[in-house]
Amino acid sequence: MAGGLEERLAKLREGYAAKMTEKLDVLETAVRTVVSRRATPEEVDLLWGAAHKLAGTAGSYGFQQIGEVVQEMETLVGPFRSLGDLPRPVCDGLVLLLEEARRLSRHV
Repeated sequence: MAGGLEERLAKLREGYAAKMTEKLDVLETAVRTVVSRRATPEEVDLLWGAAHKLAGTAGSYGFQQIGEVVQEMETLVGPFRSLGDLPRPVCDGLVLLLEEARRLSRHV
């Protein structure tokens, strides 16, 4: 019985890992939107939501490091959700964190 549960959990993890690139693509699109121009509060909130969702699910599926990096993105964006337009240092940080998440995803 325990072996069956372990196998099911492994399959769930594999399925999540197979979709990691797609999940990071969604996040990257949101990052590109807010760093390329003066972002609206709605666009910043979409980025925050994408980061929040990925940070939570990545950790739940055993991808702790990716979850932690994306959680840093969520934390950076949080104070600007209702303001929009991110300061340049925040934008730079988002780009670096996204690159780190991509690097980590190549090892899943």
